[in-house]
Amino acid sequence: MSATSPSAPQVLVIGLDGGTFDLIEPWVEAGRLPNIGRLMRDGTWGALRSTIHPLTPTAWTTFATGCQPGKHGVYDFALFRPGSYEPILTDAACSRAPSVFQLLSEAGRRVVAYNIPWTYPPEPVNGVMIAGFGAPRFDRRLACPATAFEGLQERVDRVSFEIPPRNDDGVIVEAVEAQVEQVGAMARFLIESQRPDFACVVFMATDQVGHVAWTQRRATRANGQVIADVLLHTYELVDAQIGQLLGVVGEETTVILMSDHGFGDRRGVVDLGGALHRAGIVAYQGRGPVPAPRVRKHGRAGGVLGMVEAGLKAILPKELRGRIRQSMTPSLDFAATKAWVWGRYPKLRFNVRGREAQGVVEPGAELDALRKATCECLLGVTDPADGRPVIETVWRGDEIYPGAPPGDAPDLVAATRDFAYISRDIATGGTRAFLTEEARQAVGWRHEQGGIHRMAGVLVAYGPGVPAGERIEGATLADLAPTILHLLQAPIPRSMDGRPLLGTAVEPQYTDRETPPQPRSAAEATESDLQQVTDRLQDLGYID
Repeated sequence: MSATSPSAPQVLVIGLDGGTFDLIEPWVEAGRLPNIGRLMRDGTWGALRSTIHPLTPTAWTTFATGCQPGKHGVYDFALFRPGSYEPILTDAACSRAPSVFQLLSEAGRRVVAYNIPWTYPPEPVNGVMIAGFGAPRFDRRLACPATAFEGLQERVDRVSFEIPPRNDDGVIVEAVEAQVEQVGAMARFLIESQRPDFACVVFMATDQVGHVAWTQRRATRANGQVIADVLLHTYELVDAQIGQLLGVVGEETTVILMSDHGFGDRRGVVDLGGALHRAGIVAYQGRGPVPAPRVRKHGRAGGVLGMVEAGLKAILPKELRGRIRQSMTPSLDFAATKAWVWGRYPKLRFNVRGREAQGVVEPGAELDALRKATCECLLGVTDPADGRPVIETVWRGDEIYPGAPPGDAPDLVAATRDFAYISRDIATGGTRAFLTEEARQAVGWRHEQGGIHRMAGVLVAYGPGVPAGERIEGATLADLAPTILHLLQAPIPRSMDGRPLLGTAVEPQYTDRETPPQPRSAAEATESDLQQVTDRLQDLGYID
């Protein structure tokens, strides 16, 4: 860090999407991440508990608001509203809680917020906000004010922003390098030109590469050069950018390094819809789904089916493959379905009479009995590899998401064992809900995720008044917004679920004032925008 800097913010937050100490600690000990290592050695650090579930939109909205999902209302990449079976892709406008960026701006602090997931549409701030992952296109709608997009165009290319750094062969090393360098350069430009009191920047590559390379670490450059561990290479690239960011802030800056969730291996994909179908809870129109294993392991289909999959992907355009996938997907019969599953991290919604358009379950005793039967069914699904249950816990939505309006939260929320399994997702399938194993083998999953999210994220704090070498215990993602407000002497809404973690020698200021989230700046999303976001989420393996 420089001794003094006229552009230095008082607080700098650096986000590593999907960052995990399971990787960082051994690499720091080996000397591979010197800048992160310095922050850990001279600061305080520990695990940062994510949200239920540890998903990008849910977690980053909790980071931004200091509220758990029941209060902010973003439970997944998509959500359902009472009376409709059509999923709605979420964005920042879905949040019911004001953001830390809004609250700082209202308190007169100058803000730079760059590349933070699920901040699209951007909101007016006292400074600059440029939205990150979740934005549909690389255009002026990313920025507020819109004129800030000009600086972005000069330093970041559209491909780096819109296209994940991967293809069917794995990680594109050059794309990862370009993305990380461009994010770092733009962040430094914004800090030096805007001179904010608070700055936040997020590096997405740690998550994007983690999904692909967790079990397949080897990658090859276009010139044939082999990278033995592309995930380590990605963290080293980010560490170098962290070093450059530390060079433009002063010793009086409090630096917070954090992640929205952790990372680990993916053990399988669980067919909860199929289990519920066999239990008579889910009904299909027509022939129903092709029988499928309850848990599907890593990798695509082998043998003849694998050849068919590879051949179809090679000769058919994406749009036509999508039509084939749609034609091979059975439809849910909502007139007979009692509950349905949605989300890669499973959530369930009951088809309650009077709440849903074709509700078949009576509130009261019938719903209570269905809830019990559904929980028993879910908890009975096992992994054939070890015979152990796949689902570890099932919560009622109104218990795990306190503060949610009636009918807003999922009715049941399931956690897989160690969060190491994901579920078949129907969220963007509309009423043609459950993709059969036959369809998956013929058309192919867009991408396999070798690594998936975990609950334990990363938190490192460094700066004036931060004790060196101490461990942080019990920190949650909801604690960061009140911590930031406290460090910048801004009032903390009592409605926040988190608590300040740093600067506790000074009494925090709290306010009972109810502050609604401010209107977002972007125009209404077009069908093309929604398709762009959907394609990107599918390409990353977040939805089917």
